[in-house]
Amino acid sequence: MADPIVFISYFRINPGKLEEFSQLYHDSLPRTEASKPGTMVQMGYIDEGGSECLVMRLFPDAAAMDEQLRGSDERSKATYQFIEPLRVDIFGSPNS
Repeated sequence: MADPIVFISYFRINPGKLEEFSQLYHDSLPRTEASKPGTMVQMGYIDEGGSECLVMRLFPDAAAMDEQLRGSDERSKATYQFIEPLRVDIFGSPNS
């Protein structure tokens, strides 16, 4: 049996962009659910000050994570007007 993978990405929210980012993230969830069924859980958290956020995803295995990441560069371009990536933590054994 394959091990699950937890993928956590951390971001700084650009000044004045909290509401726009929040809406973009909220609007993206149904698309993710429909097009990335291997993503078991996706949750976003914004800190109390509204300056940083993290997105946590849970995958049943490395193949599901690979599927989630397919096309992520293109999807991320739209969000980088609102956020700046800080770091990523991966718990488990991804393929790459």
